Amino acid sequence: MRKTLVFGLVLGVVLFLAGCPFMTYKFALTTSTYHCSSNLLAAAKGEFGSSAVLADWQEIKSKFGSSASSIAVFLDDIGMEVGEPKSAFVCNEGEGFWGETDRHYYISRFNGNKPVGYLAHDQIGNDYLCLGSWDDCLFRILVKYKSF
Repeated sequence: MRKTLVFGLVLGVVLFLAGCPFMTYKFALTTSTYHCSSNLLAAAKGEFGSSAVLADWQEIKSKFGSSASSIAVFLDDIGMEVGEPKSAFVCNEGEGFWGETDRHYYISRFNGNKPVGYLAHDQIGNDYLCLGSWDDCLFRILVKYKSF
């Protein structure tokens, strides 16, 4: 019995350190909203655990950006609604802010109907999902976290 317990603990540590083959990453929106000047990483970890990070625009684009229908499925799965007030903070190529500004990156779902005054740094599916940035805003966070 004791050997089995020790073996199980050792195996658990090895899988944890090496990366469990059954481990996947999921994306989700935080339940709370946060100001762009908040510690968004700490907030993400507070809601989703120590593996949580801000989702990266480039990964979203490469995994789900092949068409408007594929990005629509992703956005529906995470429960993201249409409109700039329903935006979510992300990073872009690992950076939280646009250049040397206080403008934090976020994504906005427009389903192809981006408002004229919205500055999109990038887009997927003919403005189905856009990458924007601004300061003094309050949104949820799009989080990527490990899941078994």
